[in-house]
Amino acid sequence: MLGFGFNLYLLYILSYFLRFASRWPMLSRLRFDFILVGVLLGLALITAFRLDKPKPSGPSRFLKILFVYMILSLPLVKWPGSVIRFGFEFYLQAFIFFLFTVMFVDNKKKLKITIWFFLCCQLVRIIEPAYLHITEGYWGSLAYSMSSGSLTHLNRLSSGPHDVLNPTQFAGLIVTTIPFIYFLLFKSPKKILKLLSLIIVPVSLYVLFLTGARSGVICLLVVLFAIIFNEFDKKINFKMVVLSTVIVSSLLLVSFSLLPDEFKERYISVIDSNAVGADTAQGRIKGLKASFLDLFTARFFFGYGLGTSAEANYHLRGSAIRSHSFYVEIIQELGIFGFIIFLKYIQAIFKSLKTAKEHFKLNIEENKEDFFLLSLNKAIHAWALMFLVYSIICFGLSSWEWYFFGALAVLCERYSMPQPDEYCDDQLSDQSE
Repeated sequence: MLGFGFNLYLLYILSYFLRFASRWPMLSRLRFDFILVGVLLGLALITAFRLDKPKPSGPSRFLKILFVYMILSLPLVKWPGSVIRFGFEFYLQAFIFFLFTVMFVDNKKKLKITIWFFLCCQLVRIIEPAYLHITEGYWGSLAYSMSSGSLTHLNRLSSGPHDVLNPTQFAGLIVTTIPFIYFLLFKSPKKILKLLSLIIVPVSLYVLFLTGARSGVICLLVVLFAIIFNEFDKKINFKMVVLSTVIVSSLLLVSFSLLPDEFKERYISVIDSNAVGADTAQGRIKGLKASFLDLFTARFFFGYGLGTSAEANYHLRGSAIRSHSFYVEIIQELGIFGFIIFLKYIQAIFKSLKTAKEHFKLNIEENKEDFFLLSLNKAIHAWALMFLVYSIICFGLSSWEWYFFGALAVLCERYSMPQPDEYCDDQLSDQSE
């Protein structure tokens, strides 16, 4: 049953990230994703009653606490009706990535397959708009700015026609793949994977710059710092740091030099208030300040309700859009108590990753197959660090990212420990001796 559920989950990953329902309207009419989720939830419910359930992890415990808090605080929020009608359904679409990953990815081999499926999906999402841009002049989005008293616009590359990411979110997706490309491809002992990484990275960086997302470039720098931190750990090799910095800087400069002048000016606007696009950067900063000030309202303790960020912003500022900050969004919807619980969940993720990393390092010489899991652990850690910064300027409470790499952290910790079959093998070998 777990094998069948795992295969269905892989199919759901493909369908969700590659937008099968949009590419093939017949699947949309058949409610393909909805049926998949229903079957997987049923299998997960049956699986939950197994006698050999693993011990609950830190992230799992805090997500359970958060869910209980959402239920108990429902009468205390501003708009409980909106929560019941929209909030829980919207949140479930993200939470199932945690549930299904933890439930159906029940061994190391399945974890490895899941990661390759996930990474390939993200690379397809990056390559598709890049191909369309080169062959058909596709952009997907516009950015407007005031320059010298006149309104100007800039074409920005967003995700493909069947995808749903705006340029800023698309940039976040591109940066998300960098740690996985480095640790799983470039650091792999297989030369073909190393070569593949050297092809993918320059393309990804060029596509990243074409999004015009200044926050994406900032997050890229955070990822590079996180990679260096994970790679060298406490024993920092300064020669390697310098070499890595030179290589990365060269890639960035080459990618930047290939950009049209209007894109160069947009990125320069981060530090030059007279450059075109500086007004939008200042507008984003002012918007964040206003959002944080809005937090200190009568709904500070319990929030407006799950999934009501856009509704709250409409009543507060007349703009019916979700807050462009995860931290603002979660306090708006769940209040300060929910915010604290989610921070504890994030803390538990990093704790699980740290525990797993220590165990993998101890056993890496005896168990060579754990090299992949150690590399994966480092990639997730770099991704999570980046997402802490990225979440300042993008929403995320009902987005899949936090829940997916929370589940991956749980599995890394679980599989860093000796498994039951490993205990049996050890006992048999002792008896034979």
